[in-house]
Amino acid sequence: MSKEEILNYFYKSETINNTTDGWVSDFNVAKYRNQKLKFDLVNAEDGTIVASSNEKITPRKLKKLSDDGLKKIFIQEEELVGSYLSEDLINEETGEVLFEAGDQLNEESINELKKLEPKNIKILIVDSNNAGPWILNTFAVDKNASRDEALVDVYRVMRPGEPPAYDTAEALFKSLFF
Repeated sequence: MSKEEILNYFYKSETINNTTDGWVSDFNVAKYRNQKLKFDLVNAEDGTIVASSNEKITPRKLKKLSDDGLKKIFIQEEELVGSYLSEDLINEETGEVLFEAGDQLNEESINELKKLEPKNIKILIVDSNNAGPWILNTFAVDKNASRDEALVDVYRVMRPGEPPAYDTAEALFKSLFF
């Protein structure tokens, strides 16, 4: 599996649309359940603040927001800082990978995104209540970029002193597991 496939297997993602008024997302009830807001929750349809920053969103409040017809919300750029992309962003003309799945957004990368003017981006939903950052942390420290590299690395640990080669590592794993 690719890094993108693994991340999307373990995490849910949300689509953030790039509009002329700013970044807009669908209101996801599950994402805000029992969360304390760090930013105002702003209705994208009329610009009204429906919940203030530092307010804890209770199930009752979520039901009221949903019953009142909240569908789309504005996402402030500061709110995107620290988010992780759920898919690669590729320059369609050159084929160059500009951002990879799992890349964490910071102020600089958000400014680059604004220059690219994508129609939307997909970010992973990572929080301590539902799906923590454990897989992302693993990718951050893992130096292997492919299955073959990982296979040789594990072989080095299992057979220190023997020169690692892909063919011998593959043969060892086939004999152990198949």
